[in-house]
Amino acid sequence: QVSSHPITLFVLTFVTVFIVLVYFGVFTAIIGTTPGLLWMGIEVRSLRGGMPTMRQAVWRAFGCVVSASAVFLGFLWALFDSENLTWHDRMSETYLAPADANPHNGT
Repeated sequence: QVSSHPITLFVLTFVTVFIVLVYFGVFTAIIGTTPGLLWMGIEVRSLRGGMPTMRQAVWRAFGCVVSASAVFLGFLWALFDSENLTWHDRMSETYLAPADANPHNGT
């Protein structure tokens, strides 16, 4: 049972946000995708077409938290965006693309 004490709720929120930031940020910065996206054959690219920079990976992770915390409106935004980009895509200047279509994969 979780206490509803404000400090407990703050710590749980902080830990959850931290884990999300690390998960998305580290995986995106190191391999350009997360395990879930990798399993689906999708990767994150910068708007220039290459692998995202560390800065872009961190902004994307932060943007995912923002997109989700706004009742997932940041994700739904892609339905109305002219380029089908979410809030975190716009914030980080990245987008999702099929992994096999990467022109910079060295093959």
